[in-house]
Amino acid sequence: MTFAELRKLDAAAVYRAGPSASAAPFQNVPALQEVLAWAPAPTLLCVELKTHQDGSLYAGLEEIVARTVQDASVEKRTIFSSFNFEILERLRQLAPHIRRHAIVSAPYFNQPGFDDCGRVADDLAARGIDWVAVNRAYLTQSLADILQSRGILTHVGDQYGRRVHHLCQFGCDGCHDRPARPPVRCPAAQR
Repeated sequence: MTFAELRKLDAAAVYRAGPSASAAPFQNVPALQEVLAWAPAPTLLCVELKTHQDGSLYAGLEEIVARTVQDASVEKRTIFSSFNFEILERLRQLAPHIRRHAIVSAPYFNQPGFDDCGRVADDLAARGIDWVAVNRAYLTQSLADILQSRGILTHVGDQYGRRVHHLCQFGCDGCHDRPARPPVRCPAAQR
């Protein structure tokens, strides 16, 4: 789908469906520049970069996004996010001062040796990851503790809507239980 085609979609349609429907007017899907200009400080801007469905990268996406964030002068309140470590590494090279957020789940933890919490924390730290989203099935107290000891912010999530707030007892920095809902700060977080 091209951006011109995407732009014709209604970004507010989800708010007019279901039991809590509102009368939200049609809203075009905004361009990144529009979102960056609209979001008031101190709003944290989490910009997630995706791949094609087959896992291949969009040519030049990292350069475009890094330049757009820098041109908008919102680097200090932006965090780049991705499931793809190649994207995060390219962003680290292009804009080392902008924080990076890795989203990890089964493919990451199923690598040989990645059942060891220390190895996971070492790998994420070596990649310069500032914040990690861990699927609820893989978060343990040991993993949360070692990530925190390395200064890596942690939040737990579940894309299928299962409750995860009880995992805040691990001292996570945030949690979410629905993909359309942003993470919330865990009450148990000490930072």
